[in-house]
Amino acid sequence: CEIPAADELARSKGYRSVLEELGTKPGVSVFDTRDAFCNAELCFAKKGDAYLYNSDGNHLTSAGRQVLVESLRRSPAWSSIRDLVSGA
Repeated sequence: CEIPAADELARSKGYRSVLEELGTKPGVSVFDTRDAFCNAELCFAKKGDAYLYNSDGNHLTSAGRQVLVESLRRSPAWSSIRDLVSGA
């Protein structure tokens, strides 16, 4: 349950260009979800015995959401998001 990272990059090229542009704006933090599901060579749809995506291939399962949250908490963007959610 994996695809080559190069295939995912090609598929998401338009989306990534928008993210890159947004990341240049003052006060905008960008969190790239690819970091949660891909390494340099592969993107994974399964972790251990748990599927990360629903059968539609676009929406996360509860296991996928947990992987995403863990990755987000390790990212530099976390402090901005944490402050926003807590109302600080």
